[in-house]
Amino acid sequence: MNHLHYLNEYRKESGKNYKIYVTGILTRFTENLREKYFEVFGGLADQIVFKYVYNQGGYMPEIDELLRCDCDDEVRRRCNLPFDAISVTQEGYLSVENADYENMLVVADLNKVSLREGWYGEKMKDMRRRFIEDDLDGTLCDGCVHHTHSPARAITPECSSVEGDYVFDDSCVRERLKNSGLTVYVPMSADIVHPGHINILKTAARYGRVIVGLFADEAISTYKPKPYMTYEQRKIVIESIKYVDEVVPQMTRDYDDNIRRLKPDFMIHGKDWREGPLADVRAKAIATMSEWDGQVIEPDYTKGVSSSMIRGQIR
Repeated sequence: MNHLHYLNEYRKESGKNYKIYVTGILTRFTENLREKYFEVFGGLADQIVFKYVYNQGGYMPEIDELLRCDCDDEVRRRCNLPFDAISVTQEGYLSVENADYENMLVVADLNKVSLREGWYGEKMKDMRRRFIEDDLDGTLCDGCVHHTHSPARAITPECSSVEGDYVFDDSCVRERLKNSGLTVYVPMSADIVHPGHINILKTAARYGRVIVGLFADEAISTYKPKPYMTYEQRKIVIESIKYVDEVVPQMTRDYDDNIRRLKPDFMIHGKDWREGPLADVRAKAIATMSEWDGQVIEPDYTKGVSSSMIRGQIR
C-alpha cells in the first residue's frame, strides 16, 4: 500500500503520465474477495486485473483439485505460447512454456542450434500443429490446457531432468492445506449416506480441516421424518469417511450456536437449502459467518440422488 501511495504522489508531483496497474491471482479461497480488492485498491490504481489460478505449464495439477475457483468452469484453456512467446531455460534450451521447471517441453538446444533454427524446427512446428488440432495427449501441456491429471513424457528426453513418465504428487500441497489452520463446517443429517454426501465432504476437504455438525435425532425430527439410524450409529459412519476430521453434535436445526463456537473459515452446504424449511437457517448462517469474514460455499446439488428419494424407494 505504501508503494502505491508513493507512486500516485510521485506521478502527481512529477507530472509524468504513467499508468498504475494492480494484478492478482484468484483461488477458491479468495474469489469472494474480488470486490474488496476494488474497495482497497480502487483509488490507487488505474486498472485492476484478476486471473483465475490454473495449472500453469501442467506442473501443478493439484491446483485444479484444491485451489481452482468454483466460478471457473473453463473446459479448454487457450494457449498462445507456442506461437508468439520465446521461452529459453537457464540451460539454454528453447521450451514451449515459460515455466518449464523440469525441461519437459524443450524443443531445441540453443547451445547447438540457432534460435531461428529452434523456433522453426520440426519439434516446435509439431507442437504448434498439436495445439491447433487439440492433440496434446502424452505431453505436459495436456494437463494445463484440459485441466486433466494424466501421465506425460518429455518432448526431448535428453534435456529433461525427468526419466520416463512425469509423476504428479500433490501430497505436499494437501498436507499444507490440512495444517493451515483453516476449518470447514459441514452440517448434515446423514441418515442414508449417498454420493451427494460424499461430494459435499470431498469439496469441503479441499478447503481445510473438516468438522461435520451431525444433526441430533431430535433436530432432524423438527423438519424431516425420524431417522432410521440413531445419532451414535450415524456418527460411526461419518467418522469412517476419509474426508472427515471431526464430528460434533448439531443439536438444533439452527446452526448458529455451533458456528459461533467453532468460528470456521468456511461452511459448506448444498444449494438445496436455498428454498424450503432451511431457507431461514441459511440466511442466518450467512449473516453470522460474515461477522468474521467466513465464507458460505454452496456446491451444486448432486442430481439423481437424495435421502428422500432413497427413503421413498425403500417404502
